[in-house]
Amino acid sequence: MRLSSAALAAAALLTTAIAASAQTCVGFPPFANGPVRASGDLSIANHATTYGASAVFGTMEPGLFGGGSISGTRFDGTNKTGKSLGLSGGFSIPLVSLPGTELCPVADFVHSWGPDIGGFDPSSNTIALGGAIGHAVVASPTVTLVPFADLRWIHASAHLRTGLGTTSASDNFGSLTLGSGIMFTKTVTLRPANVIPISEGGGSSVFLISLAFNLGK
Repeated sequence: MRLSSAALAAAALLTTAIAASAQTCVGFPPFANGPVRASGDLSIANHATTYGASAVFGTMEPGLFGGGSISGTRFDGTNKTGKSLGLSGGFSIPLVSLPGTELCPVADFVHSWGPDIGGFDPSSNTIALGGAIGHAVVASPTVTLVPFADLRWIHASAHLRTGLGTTSASDNFGSLTLGSGIMFTKTVTLRPANVIPISEGGGSSVFLISLAFNLGK
């Protein structure tokens, strides 16, 4: 059974609510600048706004990384909030032939639930697999730009529980995220991005912005 267009868009939004991945490949500083990255994240889509926080841990040298996130989504027409918990991980690979460029295979899992409205109790699980590539460009002595592209395959399963039982649906689709980190120092980054859904039914893009801090050095 396929998800409706509205549920498909919501699943894509919830997937982007986590600051999913590593460093240069997704527009952030390398973990050499601090092995812990904490960020506040905001996503704006048609009829929904998501806000949250995430923490990602990595090594001083390129390699494995992983983290988690928590977020809330407020939909138009209701004062209730849906909630999400996410896990992410991957592996960073510097491209020796292109200095300053990094490639990362990445994976995410998000569990979402609510809001419960009028006896309808929704929940969903989303798995995303893909890769990201980014390149650091020194713009000035104090500013570095990190443009990136992130392509994902996404599987979303949704469940709606009512007094009459539970209805389930699932679908596969994709997303392409394009953006650029703006590093004001080695540890502070503002990262705007645009998430473009890839599906048969189309869908509206999602604007995502994160403010991140590398810590622990």
